[in-house]
Amino acid sequence: MVSPHHSPPAVRIAVRPDAGLAAAVLAVAGVGTALLGYGCVASAAPGYWWALLLWLGILAGAWRAWQGLPRGVLQWDGAAWDWQAAGSAAVNNLNSVAPSALSIAFDVQFGLGMLVTISGKRYFFCCMRSHNLAHWGDVRRAVYSSALAVVTP
Repeated sequence: MVSPHHSPPAVRIAVRPDAGLAAAVLAVAGVGTALLGYGCVASAAPGYWWALLLWLGILAGAWRAWQGLPRGVLQWDGAAWDWQAAGSAAVNNLNSVAPSALSIAFDVQFGLGMLVTISGKRYFFCCMRSHNLAHWGDVRRAVYSSALAVVTP
């Protein structure tokens, strides 16, 4: 159990896909499409057309996955987490998150990856310092205190 005199303050964590990740994905998609398109025009080989169609199918799947990423606000009140979804059909209308159901997937100082269990289903949330700049230290303390809390008998 987290010591009461060291418990982190209440925080609101904006959860949304990062714009830098979107730019990188769009750059790869654009370069790949341009190269395959050039191959289709420059070569009469039917393999390029199949590769282009496969690539466009992969891009469509990536777009659908991007649209399904969770967006909303994860709130810590000092004792429990609460999720308020915004615009993501995958996690709408779910709001109860047990503190023990949050684990840290990665921590790169400017971003946190968290696995959060909501109603028995696990979601990956990415929280970036640029999304929560004013209270980044409080966000990190809340995530670590709840993810690493030890239950005492």
